[in-house]
Amino acid sequence: MRPNPHQAPHAKTRISGRNRRRGRRRRSGRAGSCSRPWRQPEPPPPRSPGFSTRAAATSATTAEASSTAAAAGRGSRRTSSRRATWWCGCPLLRLAPLLLHVRTSTVADLFQEKETDALSCLRGRWGFSEAFVGEFLAPFLEGIYLCPLERQSSRMFHFVFKMFSEGEAALPRAGIGAVAEQLAAKATRSGPGPGMEVEIRTDSPVASISVVRGEAKDDGDGPAEFEVQVEGGPSVRAKSVIVAADVRAARRLLSGAGFEGLGEEDGDPEPVDRSVGCLYYGFQGPAPIDEPILVLNGMGDGERGSANSPINNACFPSVVSDTYAPKGCHLCSVTVLQGTMDAFEGRHGDLDRAVRRQLAEWFPAHAEAISDPALWDLKAVQHIRGAQPAQYACPYPASANGGRAADQFRGRTLPRGVFVAGDHHATASLNGALESGVNAARASHEFFTKKEMKKKEGSSDD
Repeated sequence: MRPNPHQAPHAKTRISGRNRRRGRRRRSGRAGSCSRPWRQPEPPPPRSPGFSTRAAATSATTAEASSTAAAAGRGSRRTSSRRATWWCGCPLLRLAPLLLHVRTSTVADLFQEKETDALSCLRGRWGFSEAFVGEFLAPFLEGIYLCPLERQSSRMFHFVFKMFSEGEAALPRAGIGAVAEQLAAKATRSGPGPGMEVEIRTDSPVASISVVRGEAKDDGDGPAEFEVQVEGGPSVRAKSVIVAADVRAARRLLSGAGFEGLGEEDGDPEPVDRSVGCLYYGFQGPAPIDEPILVLNGMGDGERGSANSPINNACFPSVVSDTYAPKGCHLCSVTVLQGTMDAFEGRHGDLDRAVRRQLAEWFPAHAEAISDPALWDLKAVQHIRGAQPAQYACPYPASANGGRAADQFRGRTLPRGVFVAGDHHATASLNGALESGVNAARASHEFFTKKEMKKKEGSSDD
């Protein structure tokens, strides 16, 4: 990595991908047309790329990433002999105690430690300098957890650092939607049981869930049925329901008839979540960088996120996998945090121009193309509200390793047969979302197993 000495301050984290070619720059030329569809990564993208992440294209999904890499300095020239030194004066040796701690501790151990905010942990416990924290770790971690370090959990920091130091980050070749498609295909193929079929409905928003009483024979094992009302469609009756939604949607759905005690009027505190913005640009010709790395805004907390420095991080997914853009083209993904999105509310045109100006400063050799909307085509501006649940200093934080009980929601017991899943019910991560989904599925299976056993025994348990 040889940053231009005239570039604005920013940091790069290396992500080695399957298309990387050592020692030479990829040159794809200007394609005559881009006929293959663009694929925008599912936002928010910064959950995986990061701390010297190694991102490769895979046919499945992966979680976090691996360890050490160097960051480009404040306009300083760097040579290969300095690749193992943090530009802000924090040698990799300073990371050794932290790496040793997370590598020799289990995930369970890390979540048993005394919890503080991440900023206090980084400065007080690990002794990282203000420059290193403000100009590298802050944009990196805030790109993952979408909030200032003061609102992040030290336990979650240690967890994600452990994951990045032991594993790898990846982008699914066919986009994040391929993960859901694989799950649906496996469910359809396996089926719930002999002679039974799986029906998967999409584009069918759920309007409400209610408990049905007295309309069917109660076998003594809780309510007879639940009614799921679908917007613009017929309702569905079910003996068990899993609510896999964000915390606000789950709270709304679990406030209907039969779910007393789960609403704001019942004393349940307002959920806290995080939002983020993503801008996507498509363009022909070579990307400004030919390696799959994440570019962080190293301007520091005073300037990062301002109107003149709106970007938190940027990357080029098509450099990791060429399936993210048509042949001869590339896709640029830019992440903007909540405060900046709020400042540009209703002014996406102004945000686009501010982002282009900063990208042009970072990549001066491509400044003319970046500044021209005809060459760098803005594919989408997405403001993802409720993108992630809060994890620290809030009611029911999303920092519960292993997940909370699936038959509980925000401190209250649900009617038998109703279960909850979501990252808000475990940890604010893809891992937490999947973990809570497994917990809910197991709880539902156990619920049906007990019902079948009681039917065979001819008993009930009221």
